[in-house]
Amino acid sequence: MGADKLVRDQYAALSQRIALENTTLAGLQSRLTDAQGALARRKELQVERDNAYGRVMHW
Repeated sequence: MGADKLVRDQYAALSQRIALENTTLAGLQSRLTDAQGALARRKELQVERDNAYGRVMHW
């Protein structure tokens, strides 16, 4: 019975570790996706800023 409990405890610990690693992986994948779109978002915001500046300066 002692060996069975040890195996169950190890399995539970590994399962918990895997769940934590999966959560961490999901967060990193989300951050990667966000970072991959950053350049396009920055360019779009620069265009918007330039357009707004142009509208203000033509008054």
